[in-house]
This record gives sequence, structure tokens and C-alpha cells, in this order.
Amino acid sequence: MLTFLVLLAFVIFFITTLPLYLVLLILQKKHRRLCSAIAQKTVAIGFRFIMFFTGTRTVVLGRENVPKDQAVLYVANHRSLLDTPIAYSTVPTLTGFVAKIEVKKIPFLSWWMRLVNCIFLDREDLRAGMQMILTCIENINQGYSMFISPEGTRSHTEELLPFKEGSLKPAVKTGCLVIPVAISGTDEIL
Repeated sequence: MLTFLVLLAFVIFFITTLPLYLVLLILQKKHRRLCSAIAQKTVAIGFRFIMFFTGTRTVVLGRENVPKDQAVLYVANHRSLLDTPIAYSTVPTLTGFVAKIEVKKIPFLSWWMRLVNCIFLDREDLRAGMQMILTCIENINQGYSMFISPEGTRSHTEELLPFKEGSLKPAVKTGCLVIPVAISGTDEIL
């Protein structure tokens, strides 16, 4: 039943925001930052809507320590499909996420993800991995924070998986701050 409610929330979000998406898509070329900000607020509201359906309550500690005037690299563990909705609805700066390439095939979701500067990573293609790092660096240099789960996949235990090579490279190359993020309890929700 819970999964059905989450899917229903996604459908309602996509239907109601389609006109806004089309407007932002048209304006994006000339007003990228403004469109990203509007898209991020819209997506965050949509994710909060989903959190409401799942009965999820979030507690964020330390958000006041994240600088609002510069791009950062958020580095988080990954335990559940709900990590991204929770993280995205709580980040205080314009932020793009690194997501697996398979998400790019999901209509509507991937459309919004592109508007908010998400990058799709093909974990099987080394060249694509290098391009992802360069795009992250470019986004950070343009003032967009990036959110990455360096484990590369969800961990099904309490232990962190080994970090993927190059996952912290954007911070090294740009000199941006690294904000460690610990997400807990999301694996129990679904």
C-alpha cells in the first residue's frame, strides 16, 4: 500500500507540474540559475509531498553550518531509494545530484533532474565516469553544489562500502568544501 501511495504521489506531482516544467525548459537557456532555483524548490516540494505520504519525518542537524554563498560537495552514505528525496528536500543551496544512468530512462523524473543540474553516471563506462567528474567540476565552478554517494550503490548493512575512485575528485580540483552527510533510518521506511 505504501509503495502505491508513493507512486501516486509521483504521478500527481508530474501531472500538476508539467506546465511549469515546460516554461522552465523554454527559459533555461537565458536564465539557467533562476530556472534551477525554481525547479529545485518545485522538486523539493514534490519530495516533501512524497515524504508526507510515507509518514516520514526528517530531522536535519548542522544545516546552519553549510555556507550559502559558495558551492560545496555533499558526500553521503546511501541506504535506500528514499535517500535522494530526503536529501534533496533538505539541502540549503542550489544542488545537483549524481545519479546512476538507469534513472535517465524514467520519463518526467529525469526531465526534472536535468533542470536541477543532476548528472547521470554510467558506472560501466570509464570515459563516462571521467566526463561526470568534469561536469561536476564545471557545475561547482559555476556555483552549483553537487551531491554524491561515493559508495556508488546502496549499502544494505550498517557498514560503508568502499568509495569509488574519483568520487571526491571534484572537491580536490575545485577546492570546494566537502560536507559529510549521514543519512539514517531510510532503509526502514520502505
